[in-house]
Amino acid sequence: MPATEELPSAVPQSRPGGTGAEPAAPPSALLRRVPQQDRGQRRIDRLLDAAAEVIAEVGVEGASTNAIAARAATSVGSLYQFFPNKDAIIQALAARYASEFEARKDRIMAPDVADRPLPEMMRGIVEPIMADCAANPAYRHVFAATTTPGVRSSPEAAAMHDAIARRVAGLIARRTPWIPEAQRHITAVVQVETVHAVLFYAQGQPREQAAAIIDELVRMLVCALEPFDVRRPADAPVATSGT
Repeated sequence: MPATEELPSAVPQSRPGGTGAEPAAPPSALLRRVPQQDRGQRRIDRLLDAAAEVIAEVGVEGASTNAIAARAATSVGSLYQFFPNKDAIIQALAARYASEFEARKDRIMAPDVADRPLPEMMRGIVEPIMADCAANPAYRHVFAATTTPGVRSSPEAAAMHDAIARRVAGLIARRTPWIPEAQRHITAVVQVETVHAVLFYAQGQPREQAAAIIDELVRMLVCALEPFDVRRPADAPVATSGT
């Protein structure tokens, strides 16, 4: 196994759907060797880029470390310098996606989003997430693999999922504070699970069909929250547009 091997530039370092900043480093617990220099971190980034490409094509179970190394134009021995096994690579991708979404969450689900009309509020959340899913086709496979209890369970993916649900519950609380906290929480969890499932399904459909699915998803989410508005107390303030 070679001690050092610089990966060629066959895999692009910038990815669609990213934040424009350098990708966050994987948690050190997932790595066999933590890089001490930028060059080592770039090698890890390229391996993860290659893994995302392979997983997008064949899924998590169909991806192998040999295929990932080949896509990164390096040896499998070089891959094993950093990652002990494929599961660690999957978890590192989950951590990367969680970090990237965290950087966008405050913009997509800012508190004043709740002040908009329901259809505008929901579409403003769903469409950017759909764009992220389309730009990162491996995400749906990685999310499914790391949020199911088992050896690949990712604390970062679970934390991201919980953070999204809490943020949605916060938007509901701002919009309809008279709804009990327990009800807000369960509604948020159901909406987050629904959005993920439907968006992952839409991702595999033709463009026109996917657009129709998104329209129906937004309508369904609006219908789920409209009864909360109906229960508005007479003295409650009326939400205004955030524009």
